[in-house]
Amino acid sequence: MRRLFLVLMLLLPLSASAQFNGCSPGFCSVSSSSPGPPIGGVVGWWDSSVFSSLTLSGSAVTSWADLSGLGNSLAGTGNKPTYSATGLNSRPSVLFSRASTQILCTPFSFPMGTGNTLTFWTVSFMATATTTFGRAISYTGATNDFNDVRSWEVERNNGANSLHMVRNLVDTGNMSVTLLTPFVMIGTVNSSGVMTLYINGVASTTGTQSGNWGTNGSACLGGGVHETEWWDGAVSEAGISTNFTNSTDVTTLYNSLKAKWGL
Repeated sequence: MRRLFLVLMLLLPLSASAQFNGCSPGFCSVSSSSPGPPIGGVVGWWDSSVFSSLTLSGSAVTSWADLSGLGNSLAGTGNKPTYSATGLNSRPSVLFSRASTQILCTPFSFPMGTGNTLTFWTVSFMATATTTFGRAISYTGATNDFNDVRSWEVERNNGANSLHMVRNLVDTGNMSVTLLTPFVMIGTVNSSGVMTLYINGVASTTGTQSGNWGTNGSACLGGGVHETEWWDGAVSEAGISTNFTNSTDVTTLYNSLKAKWGL
């Protein structure tokens, strides 16, 4: 009888709470076999290689659980991006389509705090259809993500094959990317407001905008919560830390992500 019970248990489909180790997405962390980011202060971490962190309806991603342990899940409110097991470099990814205006955001409770430092990262690629100022990642701390010192975002540079980071209309230098080719992007802001964007370990020229973040805003992938500029392409991993990471530790983070995603 015991053997029969075990066989029946293996055949039963997992409930959502079982898939998430007894947690509903957005309420507690998901166990991760993925190596954690080698930096501190992480307040949001989304990794598509941890399949249990994704809630799917067919192939549509309805939510993406936060692996930081803080419960800052991303969710779609309209059209949803799709999951692909081989979407980026033959590895798992979440694919965004500009044509369907797909976006994933946290609620307006994301804990950026009111400090003034930042590190974020994505493993992604950009496709041709990304809109003129399509966002890969953004945080809206108040009115919008581009013209407010309490916010920040990374966008396509006016339709060019390059990206820059923007805060309160101040931007970093433009960093070129090759369409449909995966890259690691890391951005930092130090306590003096110096912003640096790194693509595949290479640093941009900097921009400077000092000030404090607005907490309890909304972090998004694929766009901005109040904007209409959309990403087209993949995001396999993304994370946000409220600590500044110096260039030496950025190299460590880059090498870790590069090895993990086979880039």
